Amino acid sequence: KLLWRKEAQKVIVVIGDAPYHPENEKLLFEVVKKFAKPENRGVVHAIYTDPNRMGESVSFRKGRDAGAVQFPFFERFKELAEVGRGRAITIEDTEMLITEILVLSFGEQWRAELEARLKR
Repeated sequence: KLLWRKEAQKVIVVIGDAPYHPENEKLLFEVVKKFAKPENRGVVHAIYTDPNRMGESVSFRKGRDAGAVQFPFFERFKELAEVGRGRAITIEDTEMLITEILVLSFGEQWRAELEARLKR
């Protein structure tokens, strides 16, 4: 019910450590599909933050093989993003969170510039 301008690029970024409740899936997907229609210029991205690894040190996480990490709820986040014509990502390092939100909002083509500006 937000009052978006018709021509605006509309982006929603869902961030969480647990998926939506299964009993709400049908309604949630209906709302996301309606919002994410190409003619509406809407996109829904999903970022999964696994709370079980937040206590791990950044150096430990960076040294680990990211492909070997299991994310128990990530598939549900991917389903939500697919319905929303968006991307689903995980955040292994909380320091990346702001960069990823900005890239998802403005587009991958701005990643290098955003990363450079945020390192200042």
